[in-house]
Amino acid sequence: MQGKTHFVVGTAVTMAVLHPDNVPELIGGTAIAALGTLICDVDSDSSESNQKGSIAVGIGFIALLLLMLIEHKWNMGITDFLLNNSNIIRFIIGLVLFLVVCIFGKLHAHRTFMHSFLAGVILTGCLYIMFPTTIKYFIVAFISHLVLDVVNKKGEQLFYPLKIKVGLGLCSADGAFNKLLFGIGNIGLIVVYAVLIIRIVVKFVA
Repeated sequence: MQGKTHFVVGTAVTMAVLHPDNVPELIGGTAIAALGTLICDVDSDSSESNQKGSIAVGIGFIALLLLMLIEHKWNMGITDFLLNNSNIIRFIIGLVLFLVVCIFGKLHAHRTFMHSFLAGVILTGCLYIMFPTTIKYFIVAFISHLVLDVVNKKGEQLFYPLKIKVGLGLCSADGAFNKLLFGIGNIGLIVVYAVLIIRIVVKFVA
């Protein structure tokens, strides 16, 4: 599937499953979920789509840092959610380790290490060091990426380092099914966020 499809479908599914009930968790959870939906595709720069995926992940990290700076000024509670049970030292260590794993992944072919359960476990561990309370958003989003790519004609090396690739071979990454999922994902994303926002407002005014 294309990156935009992973983003809308994965984020919609993650937020629907975890349904945050306050503004800080809604915003912070969205940022982490978006990262989880895209991070798998940093494993190759051999195509335009993967270059865009790498850029998107980089932008995501920058946006997350900007979000924390804005939070520092306006004190909305987002930083408290992200850095709960963490600190700046843990953040730096976790970030460095996270980037090292991504660099290692980029040295491998597409849909190998970065599309494996092993990568998911290691990246989740890195994120736990940075933002302990957010890993559930990352895990669901990361798994959503693996599930969507299983239907592609090219399999995934889910059990890396084993060479076995898992795939149903039902469609191409940019074919009609991808377009259908992208449309459904957009609708789902709008519906999910509308419901979540309404629930948060009702809870706030109650």
